[in-house]
Amino acid sequence: NVYNTTTDPLHTSPIHTMKKNVFDADCVIESNFSINTNNPGINKFTIEVISDTYEANLINNKKSFFIEVIDNRKKILILFANHHPDIAAIKSSLIIIDEYEIDISSFDELLTQDNLSDLDDKLSQYSLIICHQSSSIGFSDVLFKKISQVPTWYILGKNSNLLTFNSLQNTIDFQTPKTNFEFINVELNQSFNHFTISDSLYQFLSTSMSLLTPFSEYNINGIPEVLMYKKIGSMNTKKPIFLFKEDSNKSAFLIGEGLWRLRMADSFLNGNNLLYNTFILKVVQYLLLNEDKNRLRLDYNQIEYSNKRMVFNAELYNSSFEMVNSENLQLNIVDSTGADYYYSFIPIDGKYTLDVGLLDVGPYNFTAEVTMGSDLIIKKGQFRIANHSIESYNLIADHVLLSGLSLKHGGKHITLHPDQIKSNFSTINNLINDIRQSTSHQDVTILNSLLQSLINFHALLICILFFLCLEWFLRRIYINY
Repeated sequence: NVYNTTTDPLHTSPIHTMKKNVFDADCVIESNFSINTNNPGINKFTIEVISDTYEANLINNKKSFFIEVIDNRKKILILFANHHPDIAAIKSSLIIIDEYEIDISSFDELLTQDNLSDLDDKLSQYSLIICHQSSSIGFSDVLFKKISQVPTWYILGKNSNLLTFNSLQNTIDFQTPKTNFEFINVELNQSFNHFTISDSLYQFLSTSMSLLTPFSEYNINGIPEVLMYKKIGSMNTKKPIFLFKEDSNKSAFLIGEGLWRLRMADSFLNGNNLLYNTFILKVVQYLLLNEDKNRLRLDYNQIEYSNKRMVFNAELYNSSFEMVNSENLQLNIVDSTGADYYYSFIPIDGKYTLDVGLLDVGPYNFTAEVTMGSDLIIKKGQFRIANHSIESYNLIADHVLLSGLSLKHGGKHITLHPDQIKSNFSTINNLINDIRQSTSHQDVTILNSLLQSLINFHALLICILFFLCLEWFLRRIYINY
């Protein structure tokens, strides 16, 4: 039976069961089974063998192992001002990836369902927000600030309020917010290197991508990475139409609508949506790619054995991401009973280290925290100490290992055969003779000399003092001096 000990500590519901007949002491049975778990973190599983015959040792009938379940799912929110075929076209590409969970909502629905105070918690669940055509009604300054806290892909179109968009961000500045729109083609930037574009995808985008963009002059502030330029006829205007920018979070700006046309062109030309899906997924994957910007980074074994010391190593960075170790870094460990243990890291070679020592078997949670100026940096995690008792599980002598030890230390390895009694007696006699004749087998006499002061013998000291006092008393009475 196989049990998920993390979710079923009493072992009441096995996740896998198999019955086998065993007729040989050296029988080896292999079994394949799959494990489904929705519990992120370190999960403990136990394999238990139940026998219908008596066994003196039951310890080796159980074996535990650990699997770390990483929740790699990404939640993506598609926000829109008005219903548009681009939304379905984008969703059709994203649902291909099982790790993506897609939610779709309008700006008005988002503000109606949640109070502004609850938006932070809801939006923080998403790894990416695709914002399609902001409007002056639903896209407020407060909402924009909350959305910009996560990676965002902004798609502007005919229903976008460019004047509102100007006031919310400082990347694109439209000179004439109230304008008409025009259809344009695109020219790809050959020096773009945030993700690779194959020759077939490059050719497809260059010839098939048609967008409806604002007929307006606009300025690009900063130094963004440009993927596409506006192309009118055969003339490349060098005006960015699809660009990426990275500040505190990554963001992408597509100044135009009409991704659904690109999907239809792929179906018409190639009979599938492979190139279109590749393009959308590359954009999304780049925006979802998280660089490690944690100012406190911990290095430790999430699963450690009980015979090894638990060691933590840490790196701390200031606001300029320079490594420092002048602050007091604390660690609080909580065991399975709820008991707290407090430790302080030791700064060494620009980093931190902490040797917690040997811990009891079981799960542990920890919280590391440090104060840098007005910033409180907290890092939480968990680890597990696993039981280490090889002798309890492996009850068969390893003769190869024993032979190697005997040869290494000047010993001798012999083999006895149960069906050859005479040969065994001869082998044992030879072993006895070898032991007797061995130069290393000699009688050793050990003499230890120990000197102690008389004052250490308390009983004898009391007797001597008694007789001295008695002599003085007798002399005092009878001799009279």
